[in-house]
Amino acid sequence: MISKKLFDQIQEALTTNGKPRKNKKQQPKAFEFLNFAVCGECGYSITAERHIKRSGLKFVYYRCTHKSKVKKCSEKSFLREEELKKQVKVICQKVSLPDVWKDRFLKRVSEWEKENNQTNSIFAQNLKDELSSLKTKIDRLTDGYLEGGFELSEFQEKKNKLMQEKKDLEERLSKLEQKGNKPLELTRNWVLEASEAQNLAEKENFLQMRNFLKTIGSNRFLRAKKLEIEFQNPWEFLFKMPEKARIESKESKDKIYNSWQNSLWWT
Repeated sequence: MISKKLFDQIQEALTTNGKPRKNKKQQPKAFEFLNFAVCGECGYSITAERHIKRSGLKFVYYRCTHKSKVKKCSEKSFLREEELKKQVKVICQKVSLPDVWKDRFLKRVSEWEKENNQTNSIFAQNLKDELSSLKTKIDRLTDGYLEGGFELSEFQEKKNKLMQEKKDLEERLSKLEQKGNKPLELTRNWVLEASEAQNLAEKENFLQMRNFLKTIGSNRFLRAKKLEIEFQNPWEFLFKMPEKARIESKESKDKIYNSWQNSLWWT
């Protein structure tokens, strides 16, 4: 049904495809913290280098690129990736929330949301009542004009004043409904993000820790083998929280200490 030539070509192809393919040379693993920080002295980017010892051990180092043409950088030190990872983990832990305080904060936010909903509901109902009263006044004013009780200029003046009041009330009601619990939602999201930071540190997920710190921190410097990150509030509050405040004690003799600790966290 097929030619002998085509048959031979198919057999050759089957034989070739059946042979195990040679594995391509594996590309070296990408540097995890490239483009993460800049030199604390000259402000230029930090580069990474991979070194292989005679024993076969591989090491990754981070250092300044020394590419500044206007400022001579004297930073000559190298930081091993293992040490950088340790510092990243410590910083991530400092801007994290312990589980016990995540639960306490979320419970407090829920209480605030309940109070806020009740207050907003009262304000909204008061605005709606005022709007209803204004609409009644406008209707009565219109009826009076149609019955000849007002001159056109007097009618327009009174109506314009009432319409302006009506417009102001409608805008206030709209803003109240749009605002809702948005500030508290932002607070809740922050609590959850700070709690997730603790999980990242425990799992030692350095890729996500790097991305997380890039999101919440600015001006990431590498100075004298030390990583420095500037945080804005509320992350700065967590970063500066004393380490001993994160330790929960259940012993009665530490009641005074716990009181100080609780006061600090709630503040």
